[in-house]
Amino acid sequence: MKNKTMAALATFVKAQWGKPMSEKVIADAELRWMELCRENECACKEKKVHYTTAIFPCISYYEALQKNGISQPDALTFLDESWRKQAEKSARWMKKILGILGLYKRYPAMFRWVAKRQFGTKAGFEADFYQTEQTCCKFDMRKCLFLDTCRTYGCPELTQCFCHTDDIKNKDLHPNLCWNRTQYMGNGGELCDFEICVKEPDQKR
Repeated sequence: MKNKTMAALATFVKAQWGKPMSEKVIADAELRWMELCRENECACKEKKVHYTTAIFPCISYYEALQKNGISQPDALTFLDESWRKQAEKSARWMKKILGILGLYKRYPAMFRWVAKRQFGTKAGFEADFYQTEQTCCKFDMRKCLFLDTCRTYGCPELTQCFCHTDDIKNKDLHPNLCWNRTQYMGNGGELCDFEICVKEPDQKR
């Protein structure tokens, strides 16, 4: 089975470790990824999207790295940095899009639409959305599939890799957009709070 996230992580592994080591890690990760997919083959399609594109690839490489002698802290750092690189690539693309003809003004509404569509209750999330203007999106995530799955497989600390990418993808997208977060469940917070708004004229610096 082809998987873009697994392929990207394999590239990062090859760049950091020699051929014998990287080949072993990649092989072990591929086997573990297939095991995880089989164990969860009855999951709904909404959850499978997150499982196959993010959660299971990271768990697979996290376990494979440690299996091949990489310490737990170093394996976590490697996944965090690899995921950051992927997020930075996505952010660069989005910055170009939002710079076109004031499209940034629509980003909060788009962010809300994506959050409700891809991170809803069917996908294993629970969130409280606040009534705001179209130029602002604000909600609190109280249940997270990423955290729950990582806990199930004994690696809740891995959730922070996914939490960090939210900031990377949204913090500096456009000078006229303001991104705010104060806590993450992946780092011990009671919830994950999200807020992105178009800045008012008097907010600009």
